[in-house]
Amino acid sequence: MEGTKEERMEDERREDERGGDGGNGVRVLVDARDKLGISWQSGENEKQGMLVMSWEGRAGVSGVEPGDFQLYVTALGALWADAGIQEAYARRSEFQLAIELGQTQLKTNTTCS
Repeated sequence: MEGTKEERMEDERREDERGGDGGNGVRVLVDARDKLGISWQSGENEKQGMLVMSWEGRAGVSGVEPGDFQLYVTALGALWADAGIQEAYARRSEFQLAIELGQTQLKTNTTCS
């Protein structure tokens, strides 16, 4: 990857402002980890998970300070390295299946009512 660390960070921030993923993939994994009952490898990552989950709506907002964005990028890196998130990623099909079954059941209950 070319450019300095600061340039790459700025490019990532701009991508988020244009409506890039904005860490939504990691947010889904943090949520799935919790719902699948998977423990954090590092208890410190619970704070990182809360930061990522609270970021909703901020990614894509113009004027995000580079310092705030650096905290977010650091949290994403720490979470992705966590064995709990890696297990949630490996088991993502279980989580997706549970969501799909719940939606199907909701549709069935709504249609039968």
